[in-house]
Amino acid sequence: MVVDKTDTIKAQKYFNSRLDEIKQEYKRLLEEYDNTKLVYESQYSFQPIVGETYYVYSDDNGKNFLSIIKPNEWKKECLGGFKLLNNGVWENVL
Repeated sequence: MVVDKTDTIKAQKYFNSRLDEIKQEYKRLLEEYDNTKLVYESQYSFQPIVGETYYVYSDDNGKNFLSIIKPNEWKKECLGGFKLLNNGVWENVL
């Protein structure tokens, strides 16, 4: 059997391309995980509504809290804006 080098090159390009796609998807998944973890580890005393945007701030003691107040409405350090998705994941919207 004779192996065509063109086919070998095509296959290698395919696998390299798929590997790059998987790496990018993994990176996105880690970012989603980190964002979701940040929000769920923040303090809040209300039930967030799916589809609404909330903001994570750091208080004077270095603890994070979730708020509906937008970053331009006060002088707190905003760590990010997040929207709750119906699967329980928090999506970064800032």
